[in-house]
Amino acid sequence: MDTGGMKPAGARQFETARTHPCIEASETKAFAKALLAANRARDGILSDVGFADATWMLLLDLFVSQAHDGRLSLSDLYTSIDAPKATTLRTIGRLVDQGHLQTEADPRDGRRTLVRLTEETYRQMSEVVEEIRGIIANARSEV
Repeated sequence: MDTGGMKPAGARQFETARTHPCIEASETKAFAKALLAANRARDGILSDVGFADATWMLLLDLFVSQAHDGRLSLSDLYTSIDAPKATTLRTIGRLVDQGHLQTEADPRDGRRTLVRLTEETYRQMSEVVEEIRGIIANARSEV
């Protein structure tokens, strides 16, 4: 199977599949879920526009999932963003190469590859989501 430059499953092991307390201690997770829903609503209403933010959606989806069990399968990611499978695989491979994502074989089904954010990228995503939330909150208070 062509992995589009992606690291072999299991080449980079995950630290642990634990829940991250920092996201549970705030409203960040709920806001990130709302951002996903807002992007999907936008894509549904303006379906002919073809927004080019698949990487953002992929990172946001992984960020939200990481607060629960810590990972999504490749097939989960293929269906969660509106991009061709090959494009999604290339994007994941690029993000793995850049050190933003980690992959491993699913311990329950070795045919599946699981994907998660690295600890540093998780921290950065938390910061970005909080920043967006703050900007929106400030804009609402100025109205």
